[in-house]
Amino acid sequence: MSINEMLLNEISPYLFKYDCDIDESRHFMLYGDNFIQRQQEAVEIIRSIMSSNDKELLYEYVAKLAQIEPRVRELQPWARDHVVHALLSFF
Repeated sequence: MSINEMLLNEISPYLFKYDCDIDESRHFMLYGDNFIQRQQEAVEIIRSIMSSNDKELLYEYVAKLAQIEPRVRELQPWARDHVVHALLSFF
């Protein structure tokens, strides 16, 4: 069992508190291999979490960061995606 599978098993009962869809979260954590697709999934999950917690303004900044990340990877391919990392850290 991977670390993401163990993490998902532990957090699954609590995802409803943040309006997180379990299937969407599962796909993000276990099957996200394409950089752009995984980032888009992260942005959507973050949007849902922030909307349900009255943090829509903060979401705008995350969305802007997500637009910059692919260009950062062009310069530094080894650099982590900060948007995806932020969501994984939240989980």
